[in-house]
Amino acid sequence: MTLVLIYYSLTTLSSVGFGDYYPQSTSERAGCSIIFLIVIFAWPVLVNALMDALMKFDESMKDPFSVEKLNMFFAVLTRFNQNEPLRKDLHDEIEQYFHKYWCDDKFLAIKTDEEIMLLEQLPI
Repeated sequence: MTLVLIYYSLTTLSSVGFGDYYPQSTSERAGCSIIFLIVIFAWPVLVNALMDALMKFDESMKDPFSVEKLNMFFAVLTRFNQNEPLRKDLHDEIEQYFHKYWCDDKFLAIKTDEEIMLLEQLPI
């Protein structure tokens, strides 16, 4: 009787339902209970792994050349320019250049591996 209660509890908990096919003997119920327990504990692990993969994919699809990075680039240029800000017309020209490429093709602004390496070396 206890095994039947455990079986029906696990069936309900695992959302398998009672369906047309069901274990009829005590050994079948015990086997199904063990499988249900494995599934109950494995399912969250699988969902978590899927969510991690989706989050990594989402992160990889983000714009790598964002406005924040462009502002950081301007801050680095200002630092190298002895803390003098860039001329307004030069600042605007650089912004227009990157904006044009971001609207057309985000990866055209950075063309070579050397440019990518230089961009990655900017302080965060």
